[in-house]
Parts: sequence; C-alpha cells; structure tokens
Amino acid sequence: MIPDFLLERAGMKVYMEVAGYWTPEYLRRKLDQLRGVEDVDMIVAADADHACQQLDSLGKKLDIIYFKGEVPLRPVLNHLNARESKLGKSQLESLSGRRLEFEGPAVSASKLASASACWRRSYWRS
Repeated sequence: MIPDFLLERAGMKVYMEVAGYWTPEYLRRKLDQLRGVEDVDMIVAADADHACQQLDSLGKKLDIIYFKGEVPLRPVLNHLNARESKLGKSQLESLSGRRLEFEGPAVSASKLASASACWRRSYWRS
C-alpha cells in the first residue's frame, strides 16, 4: 500500500491516506491493506458519508479522521503535535543521565543574553 501523503519533520514520519468515495470492492481491499499495517504512524481521513463501521476497528492502530467535503486540518495537526511531543519526551528520556561533552569553545550565558538583547533592540528599532 502506498499512502497519499508522507508528513515528515526532524526524522519523524507520519503517513496519511485520504479516502473520499469508496466502492464496496475498493473498501474491502483497502481494509485488508490497512489491517496489515504494523508499526507505522498513519492517519486515515475518510469521507463520513461513504465510510463504514469497519473503519472504527482500525482506530486502535491508526488514527481515523472522518470528514465531510474537506479534510479538517485541526485533527491532523493535533495528531502531528501529539506525535512530536511523544518523540521529544522519548528523546529527552534517552539523554537523561548522560554526560554531555562539548568540542571547541562554548558561549557563556551572559554573552548569549547580551547578544540576544542587542539583536532584539536593533530588530525593533528598524
């Protein structure tokens, strides 16, 4: 199965399948394919007028978004934000307790704050 979209950011991949009008045979084939999806983050946007209850069973492993007319952006963004937050927490946990070593010179916090304040002042004056 080849999804309609790949949404990618900072190594995070979310696939999205948009299904508008489904014939009974297309629906059967699509459900078989979607049931076989394992370990893939996928959103399925389905036209509410043509979708069926069989899609609800996929909601445990895929995010199902029902729509009328147009795919709503808010549920897609909510899914992406939740996924990004979960990934960030996972990455933070993997760094917990690790000792970080720097190569080369480091900038002190006071120099960074000073440079940041200068930039802000000059930015707002122009």
